[in-house]
Amino acid sequence: MDVKFTPKICFLWITPRFFTPNGDGINDTWKIDGLTEIQNPEITIYDRFGVIQQQFQGEVEWDGTRNGNQVLASDYWFKISYENTEGVPKEYKSHFTLKR
Repeated sequence: MDVKFTPKICFLWITPRFFTPNGDGINDTWKIDGLTEIQNPEITIYDRFGVIQQQFQGEVEWDGTRNGNQVLASDYWFKISYENTEGVPKEYKSHFTLKR
């Protein structure tokens, strides 16, 4: 019996690397495109002190608020938790900047 393995390549686009939620229609939200190709994605956004600012399931855009209030202009870190095709938990971490 021959078994073929075909790797599935997934590209995530974290856009933008900075965003300015000022209502001008340009980079007003932060989002990750391509999450529909990942199993059970959960995004957690942290401030520089490690405090969770927001958590999302699936593909969502963040407008720079927490509990309806604007968060400070600063650098933020995020983690994407997901399962690979074998069901093994994985994580991807990076950062972005919110400018006001």
